[in-house]
Amino acid sequence: MLVQGLQDRLFVPPLVDVGFSSLEYDSKSPNGRERHAAKITPEDKHINFLEWGGDQIYRHYRALGRLWTDIWIDAVTQRRLIFEDITLVDMATITGAEHWTDRFPRSSVEERVKDGHYVPPRFITVSKNTDTWHPIFYDVDGTAIVLHTSNGAVRVGTITIEGQSKKVASKALKGLPHEKSWRLVPRSDLESAGDHTLLVEPVESDSP
Repeated sequence: MLVQGLQDRLFVPPLVDVGFSSLEYDSKSPNGRERHAAKITPEDKHINFLEWGGDQIYRHYRALGRLWTDIWIDAVTQRRLIFEDITLVDMATITGAEHWTDRFPRSSVEERVKDGHYVPPRFITVSKNTDTWHPIFYDVDGTAIVLHTSNGAVRVGTITIEGQSKKVASKALKGLPHEKSWRLVPRSDLESAGDHTLLVEPVESDSP
C-alpha cells in the first residue's frame, strides 16, 4: 500500500491553496481578496473586568496564555498586572467569602468582622470612565486570589506587577498600597448599575 501510494504520488501537496478564509473582505477591505485570520495582539489579552465573566476570562487564558489589565494605585498612578495560572472556581468553595451576597458586597458597605477584627473587602481598582472608578473584589485563597466577576469567579495563582518579578498572587497584591488610596461608596444609580452596586473614590477627595 505504501509503495502504491508513492507510485501514485499521493504525497504531492494539493494544488489548490485552502489556507485562506473563504470569506470576502467587508467594506473596510475593498479589494475583495481572501485573507488570513486576524493576528493576535496584546489587546486581545487585555481583561475587561466590567464586561467579562469568569468563564470568558478563563477561555481567553486557555487560548492565549497569560492575561493583563491596568489597575489604579491611586487617582493618578496606574500599574499593569499580568495574570497567570488561572482556573474557574465555584464561589461556594471559597474560604473567607462570607461577605458576598449575590456575588457582590452589600451596597451599605457593612463591615466584615472576623475573630473580633474588622476585615474590609479586598479589591483592585481597574478602570475610570467619565470620572468613575470601579472596584473588582477578591478573596485570598491560600497563596492565590479569587477574583469575583459579574458572572462567576476565577482563581489566579501568580501575578507579575509591572517592573517587578513574578510572585504568588496574594503576595503580589498585598505589596500594593492601592486599597489605602480608595474608599468604597454605594452607587446612586443602582437601577442601571446591574451587579456593580459599589464604586470607589480617592481617599484624598475628603480633603477641603
